[in-house]
Amino acid sequence: MNAIIICAGPPKIFGAHVRQCVPVFGEPLICRTVRQCRAFGVNPIVITQPNETDLRIRAVLGKQAEVFPVANTSCLCETLLLSCEKTTPARHLFLLGDVIYSEAAWVKMMRGCDAIRCFGSFAQGEIFSASFPFRAFVEVQDKLRQAVHSKASGKTDGEMWQFYRSVIQVPLELHLIEDTTFVDIEDGFTCDLDAISKYEAFLYKWAVTD
Repeated sequence: MNAIIICAGPPKIFGAHVRQCVPVFGEPLICRTVRQCRAFGVNPIVITQPNETDLRIRAVLGKQAEVFPVANTSCLCETLLLSCEKTTPARHLFLLGDVIYSEAAWVKMMRGCDAIRCFGSFAQGEIFSASFPFRAFVEVQDKLRQAVHSKASGKTDGEMWQFYRSVIQVPLELHLIEDTTFVDIEDGFTCDLDAISKYEAFLYKWAVTD
């Protein structure tokens, strides 16, 4: 099973670090995610773009995981689509490089590989990851193309929610539609660091155990 860890997009600097490399319990976030992949028997493949994030991630990871830069893309779904071309058809897990995953989240993600699944939090309005089996590899690529086309037409932003909606076959501009494809991860720990305020809130909440 492969895990494609997306660390693409414009660099976001949190203090002295790009957000994918911020310390989480003393360990760079990207190293933590790669370590979790290995612990669950998953092969990590880190996807970057040719910018400062790529340089910093390579410096932090060393030889812990393969790192592949892809061309600059217009949206996350386009990056995921290009990422699929870097791997052979197999069971896959899409991970976001700026998400802090709990061990409980990993258990849920590993159980959800029998069909296309998206994992996230409706309360937070976030999708943290997606998984799919070997037999769905071509279908997933088709769904990603639908999301990219929607972005190109100016209807949506081409992010993970558009992939999810294309999978459950609802209009891509709708929001927070519940379906069995969506697996809720609301464990009070897993979070997407899309703003420095979220990282600061995480550090504050878990200061006792850090």
